[in-house]
Amino acid sequence: YSNTLFLMTSDDKNYCNSMFGNMSNVIITPKSFSPELDLAALVVCQHTIVTSGSFGWWAAFLTNGDVVYDKANPAPGSGLENDCPRISYYPPWYISLKN
Repeated sequence: YSNTLFLMTSDDKNYCNSMFGNMSNVIITPKSFSPELDLAALVVCQHTIVTSGSFGWWAAFLTNGDVVYDKANPAPGSGLENDCPRISYYPPWYISLKN
């Protein structure tokens, strides 16, 4: 992917701004955005990088582009992994960052 612009949403936008706010290819949605507006902003993106949270999962599903995830999450034996095995959580068309 060339000339990539990243749109970042979070429930901790202060953290995002402190970590990524000075990067020219990262846009963090405004603090005034509700979760609904964050989701709407993500859905118009072409592709998605997700964590193991359900918010990102739904954004990725609705975006219908390439989806990248970290294969190390959820951690083996964690509550999330025990409640919902990785094979059930990440569809086969998702792309793993770790092989």
